[in-house]
Amino acid sequence: MDTPTDTLKWDPVLTIHKWDRTEDYEAGLEPDRVEDYHGNILLTAGITRLLNLLTGAGGTAFNSTNCRIGVGNSTTAAAVGQTDLQGASKYFKLVSGAPNVSGNVVTFTAAFGSGVANFAWEEWGIDNGTADGATVTAPLLNRKVEAMGTKASGSTWTVTATITVS
Repeated sequence: MDTPTDTLKWDPVLTIHKWDRTEDYEAGLEPDRVEDYHGNILLTAGITRLLNLLTGAGGTAFNSTNCRIGVGNSTTAAAVGQTDLQGASKYFKLVSGAPNVSGNVVTFTAAFGSGVANFAWEEWGIDNGTADGATVTAPLLNRKVEAMGTKASGSTWTVTATITVS
């Protein structure tokens, strides 16, 4: 007789709303493009943080003051032992407001304005940082490598990471 097993499915989707002109974003106009990118991997350090929070062993929650979405320009394959985005160019942006949890879905959103992250976006992840910048703050929860386009000065891209756990 087969023994039933439980599995956990991690299903992230990154949605990027791209405005070629920041003025259009600020005016509330529709984005020039909306693109979805599916999947990424949980990293060992991120899994450890999640388990520590689950068991009350301590750690900082991924919340409105301690959570950022980061993008970088590396095409190095994602591996569970990584602790940072791999790109020579990278930028982490604080999430806008508190992450939203609804049932088994959590959503994080950040806006990358005209003067930041102007390079080829080849990777993304979520970390536990408290301020915008290029330095990772441990732990890096997850990482995905995929060509998402090149953000230019004068443009604004908003990023929404939606993670479904089932």
